Amino acid sequence: RAASLLPIAASSDGCQGIINSMHQDEVSFHVRNDALICKYGESLYAKHVHLTELGRFMVVSKELDKTVSGLEDLCTPAKFQFVNVAKHLTQFSPRKNEYGQPSTAVKIGFCLKGAVEVLIGQALMNEDDLSEKKAKKFFELLEKNWRNSVSITAHQTLQEKKWNKDDDIPLTKNVIALRDHLRMVEDDARAKLTQQMNLSAYKNLNETVLAQVIIFNKRREGEASRLTLDTYKKASTNTVNEDIYSTFYSTGVCTVLETGEEFQQISYIKNK
Repeated sequence: RAASLLPIAASSDGCQGIINSMHQDEVSFHVRNDALICKYGESLYAKHVHLTELGRFMVVSKELDKTVSGLEDLCTPAKFQFVNVAKHLTQFSPRKNEYGQPSTAVKIGFCLKGAVEVLIGQALMNEDDLSEKKAKKFFELLEKNWRNSVSITAHQTLQEKKWNKDDDIPLTKNVIALRDHLRMVEDDARAKLTQQMNLSAYKNLNETVLAQVIIFNKRREGEASRLTLDTYKKASTNTVNEDIYSTFYSTGVCTVLETGEEFQQISYIKNK
């Protein structure tokens, strides 16, 4: 509530609401009091784009140059060297030639271009030829040099992290434990239903069977939910490959189920 009483450089009620909900620190201070950041935020309000990247960019920029009062001061060709702020902010390692936070580096470049576009539009409306010329030249530098200075390396780092990311493959014992639990709940529900109609037991049976079809056949919920009784009865019942079934992994975990759309018999093999 107190944040809403603080003045904001320039923005609509919707954008003000977003800024007021930000954590009240040095970053939000620069977002709140920088007219260009607020105008850029207003232009992106419908897309709910976060402004914290530009706020952090300004925090570091002002630490390096005390004469900088706002983002507009940096949007000139003479200040283009401040792109190095993005490297500092995103933990760039010159030795490894990679970013600690590559996605943030990409976002800063995108946000800077958007802010400069707002600045160019503002200069055009004010018929300020000098400001327009400076902003356009800065934008041209962003287009030509930002890619080589920041974007390429940031995208390479993102790609490497994607390839090096460990696959969260569950342990065999965990898969067996899950299978045994589902079967236990299924058998219990089936036993109760053979004695008398029980809504809770029917629900448990329905959910456990559906869960087994989805999990052990890697099907989507929608595919499994469209499985009809008639289609299930007509499903393929071909014999499982003996070489696969004879392995320890298969005998421990392998479950034969009919799948969602094609409803062909599937066996899980090692490393799958």
